[in-house]
Amino acid sequence: MSLLPSSYAVDATRYRVSARLTGRSPRREDAIENALKAKLQARAAQRRAQEMMARQAAKELEEFTNEFKNAARHCFELIDVDKGGSLSKEEIVNAVHPKTGIEKVIKFLKTCGEENLQFLLHPPRLQKALEILDTDKSGEVDADEWRVARRPPSGFPSFV
Repeated sequence: MSLLPSSYAVDATRYRVSARLTGRSPRREDAIENALKAKLQARAAQRRAQEMMARQAAKELEEFTNEFKNAARHCFELIDVDKGGSLSKEEIVNAVHPKTGIEKVIKFLKTCGEENLQFLLHPPRLQKALEILDTDKSGEVDADEWRVARRPPSGFPSFV
């Protein structure tokens, strides 16, 4: 048998002395400190995950926006059969005709989510839509007017 106390006995003695002097349990304080550390680490990990998700969402939104803009540009080019840089009423009517229209144009207009462009598919509203889209009153919708129509500014009139 050793005359020296075991490390467990020394720790137990330290604990009792510390508890008497401070009125607190060191193990309890350690447990609280460890719990706080774990909570802070969990929050930091959650914050990093949220930041990563936000970056991913921003990236996906940017990609979607670019795809949408490219599809809108392509749609404009498909409608502009004379390649004049603007869309005449005749070009639009031909492109959106249910039987003879351009399928990609019709699909884009149906699914674009922009009310101002979707009304080009409704013959009773087409003339009014063209009047509103044609902001410079040239009788045709140019690329800038098309761009505004696909992302109308606040206060832009609706065709309803």
